[in-house]
Amino acid sequence: LHDHIQRTAFDAGIFGVPTYVVDGEMYFGREHLPRIRWTLTGRMGAPPDVAYRDFPETHESLAASGSSQLSVAIDFKSPNAYLALGPTCTLADELGISIDWLPMIAPAAKATAGSSEDRGTRHRRIRADYLKRDLLRYAADRGLELSGFYREHDSTLAGIALLWIKRQSPSLARAYVERVFQGIARGTLAVEEERSICALLAETGAPVSGFDAFARGEGRNDLAAIESKLREMGVFEVKTYVISGDAFLGRQHLPLI
Repeated sequence: LHDHIQRTAFDAGIFGVPTYVVDGEMYFGREHLPRIRWTLTGRMGAPPDVAYRDFPETHESLAASGSSQLSVAIDFKSPNAYLALGPTCTLADELGISIDWLPMIAPAAKATAGSSEDRGTRHRRIRADYLKRDLLRYAADRGLELSGFYREHDSTLAGIALLWIKRQSPSLARAYVERVFQGIARGTLAVEEERSICALLAETGAPVSGFDAFARGEGRNDLAAIESKLREMGVFEVKTYVISGDAFLGRQHLPLI
């Protein structure tokens, strides 16, 4: 009976615990409890986003209180990072703080499908399929389009441009981050082309002169140094929040942050 339950669960797409199944929908992880509660209580109001536990909300400005710096590691080709952008900026606005955006180029996802699969390969494929469905579910709740992220992108140049704008016009960094994500999501930004990135910098209001030399030399070195520092801190994926020396992976940590 035990072995039958394991096979049946695995065949149904359950790859880890805790997994919740509600009205035919599957949720992996306790961060989905807000949406599960919303489903079980009649789906009243807007569907909630992922979150761990609820903490008392505060809308007091922390800008003048000497609070810890919030850094956020992002990769522009990551749909997870894009989905976290809105809630992250909302948090910053509510607390009256600025965000230190840190570019991190995560490795491209590897294809897991094959003509013959062992259990480990099948487990990775089932998990990848679930994570994609989960992203689409929460993106649909907020009316966000993700199709542009499922093309192959090299986000290195966009990451270097983020470092450039932080150096030249740091107050424009957030606007740049938002425009890059939106351009990739809509399929309107050729993120690997220097001409397109320069046009976006100009559109954001940042200087463009000197960026080409920065991108080929100092900027590439700065990006490598940031990635090395993040790895030393245990940051291995995006979107990761770093505050007071602690790293938190995923927007479900925003209530705690």
